[in-house]
Amino acid sequence: MSPFKCKVLASLSETFLMNQYIFFMAVIKNLNHEKSLQALSKYGRMEAVELEKEIDYEIS
Repeated sequence: MSPFKCKVLASLSETFLMNQYIFFMAVIKNLNHEKSLQALSKYGRMEAVELEKEIDYEIS
């Protein structure tokens, strides 16, 4: 194999690895964002339940 072909293959493999890295970083960022949203919505539900309890207590 010629040195030029070796260099092209090495460059392609680096490009492929870089693309994979970028893709996985985007996926991880998206998963973390979804987890944050789930945590916020869970906290929001807990807060709503507490407010509901306070309202029920004040009414009775």
